[in-house]
Amino acid sequence: GAGTDDSQSGSAPILAAVPEDKYALNPGTNETLHNKVKDLFPTPFDGGKLVVNKPLSNHFQQSGAPMSASPAAGDSTTGGVTLVPKSSSSPGQVGAGTDDSQSGSAPILAAVPEDKYALNPGTNETLHNKVKDLFPTPFDGGKLVVNKPLSNHFQASHTVVMSSIDPSQSGYKYGITFVGTKKYSESEVYPILLGEFSPAGGDLNGQIIHQPAEQWRVKLVSQLKQGKNLATQLTNEFRWPKANLAVTVANVDLEHRSGTVVADYMHTVFGRHAVGGMAIVGCNPRIPGGYNAVLGLGARLAGDKWQLNLSATPLHGSFHASYLRKLTNELQLVSDWEVDLSQRASLGNIGYQWEMPKSGFTFKARIDTEWVVAATMEKKLAPFPFTFALSGLAHQVKHQYRFGIGLVFQ
Repeated sequence: GAGTDDSQSGSAPILAAVPEDKYALNPGTNETLHNKVKDLFPTPFDGGKLVVNKPLSNHFQQSGAPMSASPAAGDSTTGGVTLVPKSSSSPGQVGAGTDDSQSGSAPILAAVPEDKYALNPGTNETLHNKVKDLFPTPFDGGKLVVNKPLSNHFQASHTVVMSSIDPSQSGYKYGITFVGTKKYSESEVYPILLGEFSPAGGDLNGQIIHQPAEQWRVKLVSQLKQGKNLATQLTNEFRWPKANLAVTVANVDLEHRSGTVVADYMHTVFGRHAVGGMAIVGCNPRIPGGYNAVLGLGARLAGDKWQLNLSATPLHGSFHASYLRKLTNELQLVSDWEVDLSQRASLGNIGYQWEMPKSGFTFKARIDTEWVVAATMEKKLAPFPFTFALSGLAHQVKHQYRFGIGLVFQ
């Protein structure tokens, strides 16, 4: 209690042992405004009534209530299965404003934890990623990928690529992935270390992703080519439930006074709609004046089954728009359009992704305004841990055709 001195007794006050409920002052809804009073009134019934609640497991409870044969409305044989969470935010509390005094069980939705970062808008850099991921990534020649788990935290991968069109991509690559034990959610476990090494050319790509705090994420990316540092960038990302700030420092060379700094901010304004901006400052002695700056703007409009992404750099005359439409759970349509007025160039793409979960098929296809048609097909060979892949690309103007076949061992 306030003003109580427990220094002599050496123990904390009794009230301090009970954790404070941060939702104690939550007002609930207008719909449940009178429920506390109504619950104190009796609920009369006639005839006989038998209720049986049977726990099926730690999470499921079955209930059955055979009612008497009475002409009153609502009297019937009822039953159901309720999903009960392991624990709640406070004793006896399942959800704010929820009345479960009569049923004695928790609602199903209460067992699913709410993701407070569900409305986090991400960054301008990843604004169009959701659309780009649905376009096919064609390859040519042969491709063999073997993913081998070494432990609960390590996984190794072996990739062999054989291409006659692009010999630089041919050869063997070894990859390693490490996932730590710091868990923030079911899909967020840190730190993450990714590495890929190509013995033939001496190329090495590495990434370190760590989240020291819930709202702070750090990402370091480095690329070596033939023993020389080709690119390095460090990103600090700060997340809030409806805002995201990222600061990136790339290719810093103090000796030659060169480097790039990127500041990226996005904010969810209402619903799932978000707006933001990005500022890029580059320093290099070869640039007139020693440095240049680029200002970019971004926006996302989203609904339940669609998403429109817009980004632009007004001073340089470039514009990028992408659109996603989910027709069914299996079929999604996407389109992408980029315009660069300074180069007098534009490129548009339209494509789709069709998934057949029961048969294990995934189809992706696209066609652009330069009459380039690309498609990929993946088939999971269940019950075996194999995925068979086919790829095709046709450039109608240049009369170039590429085909690929691949196999992935999980």
